[in-house]
Amino acid sequence: MLTKFNELIFNKWKVNIHKSLTLPSLTMKLFKTHYMPKDTVYQLHGLVEKNIRLSYTGGAVDVYIPHNRKDNFFSQEFEQLFVYDVNSLYPSQMANFNMPVGKPIAFEGDIRKIDTNAYGFFYCKITSPDYLEHPILQRRIKL
Repeated sequence: MLTKFNELIFNKWKVNIHKSLTLPSLTMKLFKTHYMPKDTVYQLHGLVEKNIRLSYTGGAVDVYIPHNRKDNFFSQEFEQLFVYDVNSLYPSQMANFNMPVGKPIAFEGDIRKIDTNAYGFFYCKITSPDYLEHPILQRRIKL
């Protein structure tokens, strides 16, 4: 069966299925090889690509210990409790908001002097006020 599938794909698209580990990777290879217009997806390499990858972290997570006791935690009277769990907002954000796409342009200096609405990936030094007990800015801490 696998041999027949390999023959079908190779005869139609001249792609060896054994070079792809999964069906999604095979379909992406077929798409890029035969259907995707040239110079529509750009790839970054080197330090810039590494830094962009390092800048992404998992989503911020807030944990609350809910209780449904009336008035205070020690009360014996209870209220109805509603719980909402929101999972993976990334797909909806990607569908509804712009993503930086197109040919990358290297820029040095203050981009706001050229374009106040510039959109993309930028090296920035960001600080939060010292008085915040729990800063909102995420950070990676390697233990």
